[in-house]
Amino acid sequence: MGGPGCLPSRGSGAWLLLALLACTAGYALAVAPQVWLNWQHFDRVGFLPPRDIGTEQLQWGLQWIKYGTQVAPLNQWVSVNPYAPAGAPGLGWYFNGFEGVRLVALRMVAAVDIDHLFPYVTTLDSPALRVLRTLAHAVAFWGIAGVVALGARSRKQGVVDGRIATWVACVVLFILAWAGIHATTAYENRFSMPVIALLFPFAAWRLSQLRWRARGDQVLLGAFVVYLALWWPLSTFLSSLHR
Repeated sequence: MGGPGCLPSRGSGAWLLLALLACTAGYALAVAPQVWLNWQHFDRVGFLPPRDIGTEQLQWGLQWIKYGTQVAPLNQWVSVNPYAPAGAPGLGWYFNGFEGVRLVALRMVAAVDIDHLFPYVTTLDSPALRVLRTLAHAVAFWGIAGVVALGARSRKQGVVDGRIATWVACVVLFILAWAGIHATTAYENRFSMPVIALLFPFAAWRLSQLRWRARGDQVLLGAFVVYLALWWPLSTFLSSLHR
């Protein structure tokens, strides 16, 4: 049975086909200027950038840990990788053992080591940055603890709450995808902000559930103190790499 006028009813095969065609047409209109520019100026047919940005990002990831954009004056700063390998070894370098693991670990800590509250930096020398970094790491630690606790709570007496489990699975997949990209490529520090924002409600919920006399929560608090003790000198080291 048809919808209003000559439109097919929602959910029918014809309606899905119409929706697919509309999305395809909209996407084609969005990328058409890039296709034309690539064809006119770079003799390439397609909407992807003419430069091999994927390879460049991987190579920059070996040379830099992260970078950011500073305003007033406009400038771009980078955290130089002090252990950068010579040449262009490619992605396989990360599987060489300790050196690859060390760089991935540094980069993941640096990703959460937010150097600013807003997307663009006005200064890298303010004492308030240490407070912001501490808060960002606290949100990351307790946020992940909250996700784990919520995932465990979704299974009660052998029965899985599908709604909670689905939300937890989506959050975990998003974080893993973000971590996979940040582990091996150069990235701008502000791109970590959505992850901190995502973890914030989980962190607030987990902290609200703390029971000071509970053995498990005491262990978690101890782990948090150890985490901060290890992070503090590492953050200082990362800050010294800004150029």
